[in-house]
Amino acid sequence: MTLESTLPGRAPAASCTPSQFSACHWDTASLTDNRAWHNDTYWINEHAKQKRFSFRMLRYWYVAELLLAERRRLGRSLAVLEIGVDRGQMKTFIDRIPQQDSAAPLYDSWCAADAKPQQDALVAAGYAGCSTLNLDDDAPLADFSAMHTKRYDVVILLHVLEHLPHPERAVTFISATLKDGGIALGGFPVLPSSLATIRERQLKRTAQPFGHVSAFSPSRVRNLAQGAGMACEYAAGAFAVRASGSFLENHAWWLRLNVAFGALLPSWPGEIYWQFRKPVRQNQIGQSLHAQPLSIASGSATTVGRDSSVATPGRVARPS
Repeated sequence: MTLESTLPGRAPAASCTPSQFSACHWDTASLTDNRAWHNDTYWINEHAKQKRFSFRMLRYWYVAELLLAERRRLGRSLAVLEIGVDRGQMKTFIDRIPQQDSAAPLYDSWCAADAKPQQDALVAAGYAGCSTLNLDDDAPLADFSAMHTKRYDVVILLHVLEHLPHPERAVTFISATLKDGGIALGGFPVLPSSLATIRERQLKRTAQPFGHVSAFSPSRVRNLAQGAGMACEYAAGAFAVRASGSFLENHAWWLRLNVAFGALLPSWPGEIYWQFRKPVRQNQIGQSLHAQPLSIASGSATTVGRDSSVATPGRVARPS
């Protein structure tokens, strides 16, 4: 029996809340049949673009599959906020996923925020605009919160928190931007707890502007969620060995093997991807909170959104 036969391409549709080994069963079509990252302007190098299962694209594959699962769970399109958008690689990847069997588009709004928005690149990637947001500074957080009132089904923080000296504060802010029952998705480098502590000391001594300053272990991931009043529903490593550009990246068994290893040993030095869920409160409490303006206090922040930075709603389209 082969590894491929034991790990089918797609888990049953009812399995909407991810389990530790969910990625072992995810459909690879959103990765292999997605032509977005083969475009000349996409950020990865040309050698990686020649591979069917480029590990440089796993960060987008993980988030895409978790988004698809949440859309199936809710049975409707999602309101998404992406923070730390760079040049728009995440949404570009999402928009070129092969058509899924669903009556609802994956998202009906896609808002963006970044510390240093690259507006021209983001408009080219299909964003209607991008708000400026520095998760490191209380004053911009307060200003941002005062200007934005929308709450979201999903907030994406992909390879953002490792750049922040106080990631716990940022996750508390993100929790306040979510609807009750909403999810935060993200990922970053991971190490065992003992090594993460040492690594963070090294990073802080040598930190460059916008460089890595925080290090994470699986236990810190869980603590991030708990400290923000959310539940960590999923946290799994992505690979054992990233042989970027190797012939191995043309083989599904290599992807499945690495994904299974990461799920089994999430603290293995590599990358970890996670999903946090904000709890659903009693109706009257949720309605009361939604009706009241929120404020920042003691480093915590509140609601975010901007109608003018909503991307054009779109159904996930077949690649041309």
